[in-house]
Amino acid sequence: MYEKIRGKETNYTVEQFARYKSLAKKADERLRQLERMAEREEYKGVKSYAYKKAMRDIRKMRGAGYTKFGEAKPANLRQLKARQAKIENFLSAPSSEVSKIKEIYEKRVESLNKSQGTNFTYEDYANYWENVNSGKIVYSRDSLRAMSVINDENRTRDKLAEELTKANENIKNNVTDSEINKRMKELGLTDKSDLSSMEKIAYKKLKQKGF
Repeated sequence: MYEKIRGKETNYTVEQFARYKSLAKKADERLRQLERMAEREEYKGVKSYAYKKAMRDIRKMRGAGYTKFGEAKPANLRQLKARQAKIENFLSAPSSEVSKIKEIYEKRVESLNKSQGTNFTYEDYANYWENVNSGKIVYSRDSLRAMSVINDENRTRDKLAEELTKANENIKNNVTDSEINKRMKELGLTDKSDLSSMEKIAYKKLKQKGF
């Protein structure tokens, strides 16, 4: 059985069109994912690679103003195959997948940490560039290292907050103030004023429980 377009029979089958439609839908979903990803400051460049080529191919296929592969049926089998080849090229490109792009960015962070002696996670690195791009800090080796140290300290405080919250949830009545102070010291935090707001809430709850 052949597919129909505007009431006229095409020279490609229903099965061939179903395959084309499935690939087009998958590609269009990836395009939208990349658009959402590009809204984040650190990912602005993701539309420069597979996305950019896909938009160029879509314009050639459909004309200006179109942003999806699957917005219209191909007129014939030859057109279907040509469009499907472009869709498959897009889907096979590493820069068409959010997860693959993150892998690429994470490798950049790993390389940076090795070369600069920093200890960024990807999220730290993204936060650093948000600060640079917003003008809050100036890019330099010193600012990279300073931000890395700050992030290390924040992760230490987050770890303590997690431990405090966990202790609160378990209601371990044998957890004393001195033991909390001891754990803070082990983590490099010497005063309760170092606690973040989340930690202060957790600490307050512990005190209310009689810890």
